[in-house]
Amino acid sequence: MNKSLKLFIASLIVFGCSVGFFAGTVWKECSKPATAYFEPPSNGIPRSDLKPKGMNFRHHKRKPDFKEIDSLLEVTAEQRIALDEHRHQTDSTFRLLKKEKFSAEKQLHKAMEENNEEEIQKIKESILETHKKLLEHRITSVKSFNKILTSEQLTKFKEFHKNKKKPMP
Repeated sequence: MNKSLKLFIASLIVFGCSVGFFAGTVWKECSKPATAYFEPPSNGIPRSDLKPKGMNFRHHKRKPDFKEIDSLLEVTAEQRIALDEHRHQTDSTFRLLKKEKFSAEKQLHKAMEENNEEEIQKIKESILETHKKLLEHRITSVKSFNKILTSEQLTKFKEFHKNKKKPMP
């Protein structure tokens, strides 16, 4: 046999192995159930205890699906407009207050490094005032939200919220 024929046969064997490996990989992936792509393996650990490593859940919360909530509560068009305005106003005010609180906490950290008692007391009062504003904002936003919904819708919302807080089995 000449060299070129041997080389051609060897390349066909390598090609066949590559195709077989690729087909096996595709078959293995296709045979997985659909949920395997979305759920991490439990390894005997309950699902509620699984957390991706290095992820801080206070900063990576999933945003609520307002369309789902609105359809569950069967809100009218006027209520939907009022709720959208309420959500926008509430979120923007909350963001501003959180930024104010964060900047005051940074100033407090600097003042504590410098050990400046007068500045610490002044910033402490500012932070407490911002906390007070946040609490008042939360109370007024809940009250205005409750005014938009009917009593039946409010009962449905409270039940929905209660079920959302239950831990996963």
